[in-house]
Amino acid sequence: MRNLLLIFFIPILSFGQNEFNQWHFGNNLKLDFNSGIPIVSYQSALKSIEGSASISNCAGNLLFYTDGQTVYNKNHSVMYNGTNLKGESSLYESTQSAIIVKRPMSASVYYIFTASNIHGISYSVINMQANNGLGAIIQKNTSLSFKPSQKLAVTYHQNGEDIWVVTHYGNSNEFEAFKITKTGVSQNSVSSSVGPKHTGEHGDMK
Repeated sequence: MRNLLLIFFIPILSFGQNEFNQWHFGNNLKLDFNSGIPIVSYQSALKSIEGSASISNCAGNLLFYTDGQTVYNKNHSVMYNGTNLKGESSLYESTQSAIIVKRPMSASVYYIFTASNIHGISYSVINMQANNGLGAIIQKNTSLSFKPSQKLAVTYHQNGEDIWVVTHYGNSNEFEAFKITKTGVSQNSVSSSVGPKHTGEHGDMK
């Protein structure tokens, strides 16, 4: 339990320095940090009331983004097979509807984890080498838990290579952590019940 609690105080070190340089959220809003200062534009295809996630390559060039239901490629078109993910973009259903994780030791495979009060926790797999480099979802909506949740966070495993994705279930004090290794998402998770019972709909987990 002590190790699980520590993850909330360790800085997020996943990916390279420029892989979070482009943010897509809200009503078509984009923030680009590649110049060193945030540049605002309305080039995004996204219309999300709540959660969203985006990822770039190590040079800061956009790869894809999502509201937890639809995935858009770098050209702001729907990614191949990129619809009907089990996150939620509607109000009160998921404040953190999606989080993107790169598979350890891989240059092209990414995971989108989704959280929903309706569907629980699921993940989908993206191969960025597919569809002429625009990416495609090659595995969709693999369920990890049917318990309602709106929260997702990510940090490194203590071995410095593997990655933990953590959720907190609604109306409970239960955390669950899922481990991602170079071979994929582990079938064995770590569950801990600690702290006060969470009953609110608002706020994010970091």
